[in-house]
Amino acid sequence: MTDAVTITVNGEVVAKGRPRMTRRGFVYTPAATRKYEAHARPAAQLVMNGRPPIAVPVFAEIVIDLPVPTSWSDKRRDAALRGDIRPTSRPDTDNYIKIALDGN
Repeated sequence: MTDAVTITVNGEVVAKGRPRMTRRGFVYTPAATRKYEAHARPAAQLVMNGRPPIAVPVFAEIVIDLPVPTSWSDKRRDAALRGDIRPTSRPDTDNYIKIALDGN
C-alpha cells in the first residue's frame, strides 16, 4: 500500500460547469470552471512533488465546505453547522466531485 496523498484547494469551491456551445458549433468550458481547475492544479502538483502519476485504483475522499446561507434562521443555521441539514440546492454533489477529480 502506498502513502496517502492529501490535496487541499483553498478558496471558494466552484462546481463543474457543463460544456457550452456557440452558434457556430464551437464547444467550450465555462470560464469559472477553467479558472478553478487552473487554481487547483498547482496544489496537486505541489503535493505530488515530482512523483509519477498514480497508476493503480485509488480511493478518493472529497470534503467540500459550503457556506450556510445568511438568510437562514439561527435555528436552521445551527442545525446546518451541526450537520443535521445538508445542502439540497444546485449545484449537486456530482458536479463538485467532477471538478475535484478533473482539476487535480
